[in-house]
Amino acid sequence: MTLDEIAESAEVHKRTLLRYFPTKTDLVLCRYYDSLREFKLRVESRDAGVSAIDVWKDHVVERARQISTPEQIRLREMIYTDEALESALLSIQAEYQATLTRALLDEGSPGSGNIVRAHVIAASLIGANFAIARSTIMAKDTEIVEKRVLEVVEFVVATFTSS
Repeated sequence: MTLDEIAESAEVHKRTLLRYFPTKTDLVLCRYYDSLREFKLRVESRDAGVSAIDVWKDHVVERARQISTPEQIRLREMIYTDEALESALLSIQAEYQATLTRALLDEGSPGSGNIVRAHVIAASLIGANFAIARSTIMAKDTEIVEKRVLEVVEFVVATFTSS
């Protein structure tokens, strides 16, 4: 679908559309960018007793509940099958990982005092949750996404944060 077709469908001029979304990638991934900004804000403004991993867990459960609609499945299928969109999504994933790593190091949660451990925990949580979402969507098995992302969090916490 071209930007002209999108603008026509939205009943706006293409210039208006481009004012808010400079590229097609920005338009298609706007919810991902918004979600990342929301996650960063939640991490930065969390209460003292709330860990960064708890913020991530709440975040991925919320997102998992949103992806079962036919529209969201089609959107994600389009992203996962387009090289430029998939590349941009990997950049978003990397920013999630950097945000979570910094938060783990800042809070000194179990095992996160070690920079390597913080990176491994963040990479495991972010990478595995993105992979689970992708594989279940492509298999059209979206009713189990929430269960699977929770399993990832539980596994990573049990594996990397125990003493």
